[in-house]
Amino acid sequence: MTEKWLVTGCAGFIGSAVMEALLRTGATVAGVDDLSHGSMENINDAINAAGPGAGERFTFYHGSVLDPALMEKAAIGARIVSHHAALCSVPLSFERPEETFRVNAGGLESAAKAAASAGARRIIYASSAAVYGDGEPPLREDSPPYPKSPYAESKLANDRFAADFSAATGAAMTGLRYFNVYGPRQNTQGQYGGVIGRWTQSMLDGETPTIFGDPSISRDFIFVKDAAMANILASRRTEPGAVVLNIATGRETTLGKLYETLAAAMAKAGINAPAEPLKAPARPDDIVRSVADISRAAALMDFKAASSLEEGLLKTVKWFKGKL
Repeated sequence: MTEKWLVTGCAGFIGSAVMEALLRTGATVAGVDDLSHGSMENINDAINAAGPGAGERFTFYHGSVLDPALMEKAAIGARIVSHHAALCSVPLSFERPEETFRVNAGGLESAAKAAASAGARRIIYASSAAVYGDGEPPLREDSPPYPKSPYAESKLANDRFAADFSAATGAAMTGLRYFNVYGPRQNTQGQYGGVIGRWTQSMLDGETPTIFGDPSISRDFIFVKDAAMANILASRRTEPGAVVLNIATGRETTLGKLYETLAAAMAKAGINAPAEPLKAPARPDDIVRSVADISRAAALMDFKAASSLEEGLLKTVKWFKGKL
């Protein structure tokens, strides 16, 4: 792969995984991030993981995705844009709803305009399973949206913008509706961190993780490298038009089962894990069941998650352990 990509949010969890996957293929990558939530540590880790010479094919632009001059400069020569810059916390979106909309909805518009200026005709962006809310699983792309947070509303606004922008310009717009992504570089900070990242860090710190609500609450957990690969598959779409695709495993895992599987991964990595988690009341607006129908992504771009939960968790634990 020799194309140049523009990756926004390249210092974040999923964005850095996309950057790493692209550099592994030999692509040239321009990355934009304001480092408000991501870190240079993530960028350097991704470059090192991508192998010798990867750093020579990466250029970092420090600044906001909302800065049109910066975006236009970073996009020069790019043939494909992968937009992952966002405020991606549901709890934080309730605290800062206006900023969430400004960054998330405005960010995609800015990335799309930069792509158009550079002549890039393929735009991939991070959508979210949050748009489905408490919809009836398995969740399909044509399931009625039921956003329950400003974050979910902002992602649904992105899907609508993508349809309008594609219709107006002919650009191929692919929204990747990520379900529960986990893996190396995942945020572990407080209530804003992903459950697997928080639990893993807690166990490594000798603490007992907490399950909020009933252990039968379920999610569709997908390893971050599979989510990153979905971007490469989506880049091969050349036909005009906008499409949203579920990026998940299609398998439902309860929080109770997740805890057991993570504890087993800890044991394989030589770490003692508490036999039982702590229990706490459910949090407001928590979704009870979430699992995806991934048949559309399989049909349109031959997508299938390659990593089992056991494999993904073991790789995650080993990465976090290596950071101690």
